[in-house]
Amino acid sequence: MGEALNLFLVLSYQTRMAATVEKGWWAALGYW
Repeated sequence: MGEALNLFLVLSYQTRMAATVEKGWWAALGYW
């Protein structure tokens, strides 16, 4: 149970980070 929860948190964290990086790229491209 603990491992599954930990895995879920890691995946959700990575997904959130990827979305933030993607938004950052689009924002940077928008400034050019």
